[in-house]
Amino acid sequence: MNNTFDIKRFSMLFKKHTQEQGKTYLLSAGVLTGFMFLLFGFFSYSNDGHLPTNLQIPVFIFMSLIAGGIFTSIVFSELGDKSKAIPALMLPASHFEKYLIGWMYSYLIFQVVYVGVFYLTAGIIVSMGHHELEVDKVINIFDTQGNQCWYAFVMYSFIHAFAFFGAIFFKKLHFIKTAIAFFICLIILIIINNPIINAIIPGVVKSVPFQQLAINEHERYISIWPTENMVNASLCVLALVVLLLWTATYLRVKEKEV
Repeated sequence: MNNTFDIKRFSMLFKKHTQEQGKTYLLSAGVLTGFMFLLFGFFSYSNDGHLPTNLQIPVFIFMSLIAGGIFTSIVFSELGDKSKAIPALMLPASHFEKYLIGWMYSYLIFQVVYVGVFYLTAGIIVSMGHHELEVDKVINIFDTQGNQCWYAFVMYSFIHAFAFFGAIFFKKLHFIKTAIAFFICLIILIIINNPIINAIIPGVVKSVPFQQLAINEHERYISIWPTENMVNASLCVLALVVLLLWTATYLRVKEKEV
């Protein structure tokens, strides 16, 4: 039997975890569904029965990041509780299998459930409202040309990786501490971004990390947007950071087992 991964052993661990946490996960999905109903219902009511796509897109993006970040930050909460940590650590399964259970539920399964909840709630609210306008329809989140919903999947990978590491790094108040650490890192990035850009390109008056630059040229402001190659390079850097955080989380799980 492979000490790192065995499909039979992993299946039993997955079944055990699902049986123990299934009710909690279903309740969480129910809370998310109810909140999405209220949110879409409010937007529809505020727009005279219309739920335009330009409202659905930001809801889909930001709710996936917020809900996913909260859910991911508590995926290893039992390891921070001594009464629950000992039984969890003594389970006859490998480090990787226990790590993989948390990763699958917080990354793969969460996104599948979230997309289902989004289409369910948005579809019902749209069907109950008016349909006179072209925008009165549920958006296609997989349309890479018509909207920016694909951006949510990219950003979720980063938010998940950060929250995933925070879930195992902090022993208590996982979400709060992880959120504080995230915003501190974001503030530092924003602070050091302009000096670094100005050292490379003098005359930059405003720069958004991984976005456009604003240059003052003889009292004329010129906006420069990243090229497709630069965007692809940024995505590669983001993917590398995500992989590093996932790897660091796995190493931290192994440390917990020792």
